[in-house]
Amino acid sequence: MPDAKPIIDPRAVVRRLLVLLPISVGISVVVALVSTGTREILRLEAFSFWLFAAAAGLRLVPWMSKAFRLTNWMHFLGHRFSFADGLRISIMSELGMALTPTAVGGQPVKAGMLYQRGVSLGEATSLTTIQTVEDLTFYAIGLPLALTLASLRAKAALTRVMEREVMGTGGWLIAAGVFAAVLVAAVLLARAFGVFPKLRRRLYSFGNEFKRLYAEIIKRGKQRFALNVAVAAVHWVSRYSVVATLTLSLGYEVNFLNFLVLQWVLFAIMAFVPTPGATGGAEGLFVLLFTGVLPRQALGTILIGWRFLDFYFTTILALAVLGLGRLGSRAPDVVKD
Repeated sequence: MPDAKPIIDPRAVVRRLLVLLPISVGISVVVALVSTGTREILRLEAFSFWLFAAAAGLRLVPWMSKAFRLTNWMHFLGHRFSFADGLRISIMSELGMALTPTAVGGQPVKAGMLYQRGVSLGEATSLTTIQTVEDLTFYAIGLPLALTLASLRAKAALTRVMEREVMGTGGWLIAAGVFAAVLVAAVLLARAFGVFPKLRRRLYSFGNEFKRLYAEIIKRGKQRFALNVAVAAVHWVSRYSVVATLTLSLGYEVNFLNFLVLQWVLFAIMAFVPTPGATGGAEGLFVLLFTGVLPRQALGTILIGWRFLDFYFTTILALAVLGLGRLGSRAPDVVKD
C-alpha cells in the first residue's frame, strides 16, 4: 500500500500563500492602475451583485466538471469512487495550481492523491493525461469555428499579441543557456547517484501499464471519452465566460464569442508564465488582449474582478476545504468492485 503521508501539508500551504497572495494582489492592483490611469478600479461596488455571483458560480463549474470526468474514468476502470471523492481531488489540484507555475498545474497533486488511494502509478498518470487529451479534442473542434465567427475587434487583439515579442533575442538565449546548464547538472547528479538503472525499470513498468490503459479506452471507452469531451466544453465555456459576465455586471454590452476566443489565447499563453498562478504575466496579458475590446475606464476594474474570481477566490475556498474537510488525514483506499 502506498505511503499515507498527506500529499498537501496544510501548514506549508498556508505559509506559502501568506507570501504569494499579497504579492499577487499587489501586482494585480499596480497593473490595473497603470493600465487605466485612474483610481476608479477601487470602486468594485459598481459590479452588479447578482451578475458577480453568477460569475463566481461559473468559475466553480470546472471543479464539478473535473470531478465528473475523473469519476467517469474511475468507474470505467472498476474502482469504487464517488463524485465527492472526485470533487475533493479536483479542489486540491486547484490548490496545487496556486502554488506552482501554470505549466505544472495541479496534475502532480491529482496523480499523487490517486496513487495514495491505491491506484497504480500508471493508471494515476493516465487519468491525468487523458483530461488533457479531452481538452485538446474540444479545442480542435470548437476553436476553429470560434475563430471563424469572431469579430474583427477580437482578431485585431490576437494580431496585436502575435506581433508583440515576449522577450528579445538576448533574453531567449539567456533562458536557453540557463535551462541547458540546469539540465546537464541534473543528468550528472543522477548518473553519480545511480538513478538511471532504477528509473529505466520503473519507466518500463509504467509504460506497459500506460499503453494497456489507453488501449482499453480505445477499445471500449469511446462513449465515455465523447461524454467527457462534452463536459470539457461546459468546463471551458463556463470559465471563459467569467470576464464576459463581469463586463455585463458593469452595464456594458458583450460579444460572448469574442470573449471566449480571447480567454482561450490568454490561458494558452499563461501556461508559459513561470510563476505560481501566472502572477504578473496573467495581468499583463489581460491588459494586452482586452485593450480596445473593453472600455478603458472599466479595464482595470474587470481585471481585478477576474483575478479575484479566477485565482484568489478559488484558492481561498480550496484552502478552506482543506482545513474543514481534514483532507490532510489518511484517505480511504480505492477498492475494486
